[in-house]
Amino acid sequence: MNPIPSGLLNQYLEKTGKSPEEAEKLIREKTAKFAGLLTEEAALFLLAKEAGINPDLATKTIQPVPIQQLEPGQTNIDVLCVAKHVYPIKEFPNKNKPGTGKRGSLLVCDETGEIYLTLWHQHTDLIKTVSIGTPILLSNVSVTEYNGQKQLNFGFKSGFDANPTAVSTHTLPNFKTETMAIEKIEGGQYNLNVSGTITKLFPVKSFENDRDSGEYRAFEIKDDSAIIRCVAWNDAATQTEKLKEGDAVLIENAYSKTNRNDETELHLGDKSRVVSQSQTRGESTS
Repeated sequence: MNPIPSGLLNQYLEKTGKSPEEAEKLIREKTAKFAGLLTEEAALFLLAKEAGINPDLATKTIQPVPIQQLEPGQTNIDVLCVAKHVYPIKEFPNKNKPGTGKRGSLLVCDETGEIYLTLWHQHTDLIKTVSIGTPILLSNVSVTEYNGQKQLNFGFKSGFDANPTAVSTHTLPNFKTETMAIEKIEGGQYNLNVSGTITKLFPVKSFENDRDSGEYRAFEIKDDSAIIRCVAWNDAATQTEKLKEGDAVLIENAYSKTNRNDETELHLGDKSRVVSQSQTRGESTS
């Protein structure tokens, strides 16, 4: 291989968990895909972008802008923040081409304020395992305004680094997910965050009634205190596709109901999210 930026390569290896040999193979595959028109350095830049790394960070001095100072029209800015709320990724039909698109959003905050961050299409993969309280360094993002509210937009040249080393030199809010023990859950509660291990997963089923139709999936989780039946509806059911029994999960923004057998259940609606903590522990991102 020709010489490539060692700082960027080290970031890529650390972020993805790949070996130098695996990275070299991917770089060669990327250059071959472009029929030799792509240098190995450029191939690494593309691989880094796909992994959510901003190649400029290897040499760039980060100067985060406080959220309070953000104004519509600003571009190429850096923001050091914490995930305050993570919304489920939504799919929608593309208007101009076949297939579907994706939109993801976060409410992020620092010590000066909070703002929404929007990501589109393949970039939504970056937030799949981000939990409430995760520090995030955003680079080269822009500020726009929608319905009178400022928001951050994540573009092709933007970078997303969860749990960045830069956090040690800056002050961030100590914002953590407060989880409830299963034994304390009662019917009629909302905005529940619950951690547990999946003990049973049932097949996805369809439903139809006078008001709605769609899909749902039932599963059971346990913690140190008890076991509870969970029901994920529609988009939330889709989030369980890659889960398996034995996985540790964090369920965010669920609500509880009492079923016909007078048993408490945990329900996941359109604002709920399931984060695989087993996957998070195996990755260096979020």
